[in-house]
Amino acid sequence: MDACTVLQFAVAPATFMLLFLFLKSKYLHGDFSLFFRVYLIGLLSVALILVADRLIRLAGLDNLHSFHRTLFYAFILTAGLFQLVIFAIMRIFVYRNRRFVNVSDGIVYALAVSLGFATSYAVYVYFAKPAFIDPCTYAWSSGPAVTCFATMMGFFFGMARNRRNSFIDLLTGLGAAIILNGVYRFCLLYQDKTMLLLSLIAMTIIALVLIVKAIRSGEQSA
Repeated sequence: MDACTVLQFAVAPATFMLLFLFLKSKYLHGDFSLFFRVYLIGLLSVALILVADRLIRLAGLDNLHSFHRTLFYAFILTAGLFQLVIFAIMRIFVYRNRRFVNVSDGIVYALAVSLGFATSYAVYVYFAKPAFIDPCTYAWSSGPAVTCFATMMGFFFGMARNRRNSFIDLLTGLGAAIILNGVYRFCLLYQDKTMLLLSLIAMTIIALVLIVKAIRSGEQSA
């Protein structure tokens, strides 16, 4: 097993454990049952992607012979589908849970779901080996990318949690996560590492700004 494969398998679960250790150090007697539960649900949710991917292949929609086909595949058939699955898990299992209180909680739980999804998806990518994605590029880029998507969606889930008209915030979070994921997938499909790196830097800056805003929001409400 080469270094790229090890990184591909390890990055999502390692990030999840680092996040847990950080939270555990901050909340020594905290209840992390929901945190682990949604991570597990994220792991299992890849089964939906397996079915969808099979249907996409049977329909020939993975035949990326034009710019428009590639754009559609990147933003709708991959990014859109992936983020809809994560959104559904957040909406069903997290949004109304009493442990979900503020914006920071939204980011934490979205990270747990997304990292669970990414953990099992990395295994799928290894065995499926899509010809149009370089495994090494995916291995080093997937961790930062998934973290940024989850931060974006989780932030707006947290904003929606304490508002009467939550629909706009929820839809904004979903739409923004799909756009970021779509840009990432598009860069992977075209194997443009320069564009991918610049995109990841921009996404990381956005994610850091949202994290700072979430922390400040929690301090103000404390």
